[in-house]
Amino acid sequence: MIIAQITDLHIEAAGHRPAHGFDVNASLAAVLRRLESHTPRPDMILATGDLTAHGDDSEYDALAALLNSVDIPMYIMPGNHDDRDGMRKAFPGHTYLPKGDYLHYVIDEFPLRIIALDTLAPGLVDGTMCPARCDWLTARLAEAPSRPTVIAMHHPPADIGIGWLHSGNFAGRDEISEIPLIKIQPRNIRANNYSKLFVLYRRPNQAATVYNTY
Repeated sequence: MIIAQITDLHIEAAGHRPAHGFDVNASLAAVLRRLESHTPRPDMILATGDLTAHGDDSEYDALAALLNSVDIPMYIMPGNHDDRDGMRKAFPGHTYLPKGDYLHYVIDEFPLRIIALDTLAPGLVDGTMCPARCDWLTARLAEAPSRPTVIAMHHPPADIGIGWLHSGNFAGRDEISEIPLIKIQPRNIRANNYSKLFVLYRRPNQAATVYNTY
């Protein structure tokens, strides 16, 4: 299985002057062209948050125009620069996005089971896993305890060697580590997919390939 992770896109409205002289929209377009031409092609693209610069409708319109041009299964998640309602509005065809308070979902149709976690706390930069979100994750892991699983989230709940991303600012960090199937059976958690990093654990004959834009 080949997973292409794209993240921290910070897409701007069409016609907006590139920030700091760097055209993020053109960069994403180039990445998507590269993925479409890659041999073998990725089985899916997973966009793990900070999809837009400010969560504005015009930015989501520009993002949708770019992502909808690609003929590869596409899954999107929110980061701290995103707006849940804005994402739902811009991507009505992405029916896996739920209508509730959080944009959690599970992707079951691939060899790896992917659990997407919404760690967004509106108005805050840092991630959050409140009790309700931890309960949701616990329930999803319990549904298929023996399946190889990827847990994807925008904010890293563990230190990954980037100083300004200190996990001590992640509310609920300790609670995640105490979830039974993470604490007792960590070998079934095949990867922890954060916006800034993708850590992949391999087993013989059950490997995955990951491309990461960060």
